[in-house]
Amino acid sequence: MLCAGNKHGHKDFYKTLITQAEAAFFLHLQLMETKIENA
Repeated sequence: MLCAGNKHGHKDFYKTLITQAEAAFFLHLQLMETKIENA
C-alpha cells in the first residue's frame, strides 16, 4: 500500500475509495432505472 506509515493519508485514501464506490453504485442504479423506463 501507499504511505503505510501515514495513518491520516491512509484514512483519506479509503474515504476516497468508498466515495468512488458509492458514486459508481449510484450511477449504476440510475442506469438501471433508465433501462426499466425505456423497456
